[in-house]
Amino acid sequence: MSTKSKSLDSGPPPKMVTVLLISSYDEFFTRSKGGAIWGRIYFRIGDSEFFPEKGWTDLVVAFLRGWLGSLLKISEGTLKADAVNFYDGPLNVGIRVTGQGVAELAFTHREKVILYVGADLRALLENSLDVAQELLSQCQEKSWTNDDTAALTILALKAKRALKCG
Repeated sequence: MSTKSKSLDSGPPPKMVTVLLISSYDEFFTRSKGGAIWGRIYFRIGDSEFFPEKGWTDLVVAFLRGWLGSLLKISEGTLKADAVNFYDGPLNVGIRVTGQGVAELAFTHREKVILYVGADLRALLENSLDVAQELLSQCQEKSWTNDDTAALTILALKAKRALKCG
């Protein structure tokens, strides 16, 4: 799910932008015979950048499980940095937090940083919780459950509590 981040360096501070995780529920929102849940999942960075690309499909619940888990550990202070891999391709998002609640994000393809930006850690957590809740609702409507949906349900509850306390 996640590995230590090697793609974040100690260079100049990144440009601050709004980063949103996006998921949609269309013809690509499917469940494999083995129970894996696929769907659109990608980031919008600022007004016009996307990673991995607009409309990217992947193991949507599994990725969100890793992403939300890393955000929670970083916001709690139990991790300083992490990287969350996409499952379909050599892609990941490195994340580390500065003391001011700013998350530095390195969007990486084949170990090369494509985009390096700063974003508000709380806003990332709020957005990811919203996406998780909608995704879990969509899965519940279809009676889709697996280990990832169970783990994501627990992480969403933890995120809700963390946001109330913060």
